[in-house]
Amino acid sequence: VSKGKAIMKAFVTGGNGFIGRELVRGLLRQGSCDEVNIYSLGDQPCEGEEPDTRVKFLYGDVLDIGGMARAMEGYDVVFHFAANPHVQLFLNDPHFLQGTTATYNVLTAMRLAGIQQIVFASSSVVYGDTDSLDPIPEDAPLAPVSLYGASKVAAEAMIRAFCRVYDFHAIILRLANIIGPNPTHGVLFNWRNALASNQKILRVLGDGYQEKSYLHVAECVDAILWVLRCQPCQKGFIDAINIGNVDTIRLSEIAKMMVAKFGRPDTEIIYAGGRAGWVGDVPKVFMDISRLRAMGGRPMFNSRLAVDKSIR
Repeated sequence: VSKGKAIMKAFVTGGNGFIGRELVRGLLRQGSCDEVNIYSLGDQPCEGEEPDTRVKFLYGDVLDIGGMARAMEGYDVVFHFAANPHVQLFLNDPHFLQGTTATYNVLTAMRLAGIQQIVFASSSVVYGDTDSLDPIPEDAPLAPVSLYGASKVAAEAMIRAFCRVYDFHAIILRLANIIGPNPTHGVLFNWRNALASNQKILRVLGDGYQEKSYLHVAECVDAILWVLRCQPCQKGFIDAINIGNVDTIRLSEIAKMMVAKFGRPDTEIIYAGGRAGWVGDVPKVFMDISRLRAMGGRPMFNSRLAVDKSIR
């Protein structure tokens, strides 16, 4: 996974998810993987695609340390992308179990299986509500305002501890809003379903002035692969890097784009009001991707084009 070293065998948790599927394709496409093991509770991925003999699918749960450790044996690196992506959940919240506990289990299984390299999918929500569009660097304070964000911060801290105590090598990816075709959650998914059932009205949580970066999933994976090629390979190494876009787009603009594509000329957009869409929402966030760009990773599509490409 690191500079000068080909990925031979990769173990991917969440490899059947929205980003995970594209990651698996990217790892195989770059030609340095002999084998990718997708460890997931979901159905087998890539239906309709030509089977790839390098892909192994194992039905398993990240909450099962023993089973996961046995499945990991013989692999070189773990990509931990399994998570519950629904940031707005806060009642009977699953994020501690599916986020923090699951990450501890992955790290423990790695230790038992003798694997020391991990690539972890974190999120821009770890920075919290800055109420600003000033670019946020990787060394900014972590101040989450949602339980999802708190679970990511806790997972990052756990990874750092394992790097110090067990000489793990870790890359933490703080991802912006990742979008693309066939989403499983998020604003594009929710609004497309809403317009499919009622084209008269599109209801938008918040005042529409929420503004964030959106990155196409294919470019997200390209950026991840750039980072992996540029990082040194040494025991105890840990680095966190922002994976995002060069700009932002307002939620109201996305709503208009969705109505133009899936609605009618008379579809009314109704805003619920308030600066945040829900408890724990971060209305404005813009991560500084200077370090990513210095490594050679630069998105071809800005946020608006990423949305447009995702809804075609």
